[in-house]
Amino acid sequence: MKPAAETPAPPAAQTVGTAPIAPAFAGIWTLVWKSRGSRRHWPKILGLHLGLPAIILLTGGPDRIGSYLQVILKLQLMLAMPLVCLVNMAAPIRDEAAEGTLCFLSVRPIRRGVFFLLLHAAHLLWLEIHFLFSGLLLLGVGFWLEVPGLSHLVVPLLLAQAAGVFAFSGLSAFLGLLTRRYLILGLLYGAIVEVGIGGIPTNINALSLGHHVRVIVSAFQPAGDLLRANQGQVGLSLLVLLLVGLITAGAASLLYSAREVPPGPEA
Repeated sequence: MKPAAETPAPPAAQTVGTAPIAPAFAGIWTLVWKSRGSRRHWPKILGLHLGLPAIILLTGGPDRIGSYLQVILKLQLMLAMPLVCLVNMAAPIRDEAAEGTLCFLSVRPIRRGVFFLLLHAAHLLWLEIHFLFSGLLLLGVGFWLEVPGLSHLVVPLLLAQAAGVFAFSGLSAFLGLLTRRYLILGLLYGAIVEVGIGGIPTNINALSLGHHVRVIVSAFQPAGDLLRANQGQVGLSLLVLLLVGLITAGAASLLYSAREVPPGPEA
């Protein structure tokens, strides 16, 4: 008798649309830091890092803590941080689509929403590192100028930067997927909410993300004396910034899952 033919085992079930998150993020992060840290970006990076310290060196000194704080509060936290977040965090998806590489990245076995969050997280990590170095450089200049009491500013400044970048990045990502004219929409938001409403010395200024950034920095008493209209609870403001960053990034992920971004220069 012939031996019974063995029945081939069924192929292992494959899960469609899923992939290990860590390797996927590692690959996206490699692409991000190689593109962001390329030599053609060095002049812009050096300009962003060295411009404000140069202003502090020209205007600051051990007896001029006010001018030192004005550069940090107005130029670093209220101008550079939101604008850099808008330019860098609203564009990644549209940049990939315009360069024709979005389709290549999106065919990987990850869901569209998860892919967007991984790409957003990689660019966010790069930006957080960027502002960490920038903040440390500003603090280093302050210590070199012997600005009094500066050791008490280290934690509030770095914490305010990290939370502010997180919140503004999520909002910028949402604006970037909402419209390709995100720069105009972002500048309108900044003028109306951050400058207009945020500058009103009443409780309505809590609608401004910049208000909560300033509340965190106000834990440093000399900064608090300059920001009397931005007093509040540091823990609550930190929670608001984290929630805004999470909610807006999640909303952007849902928007990307539901809407196709057209390839080419019209992305």
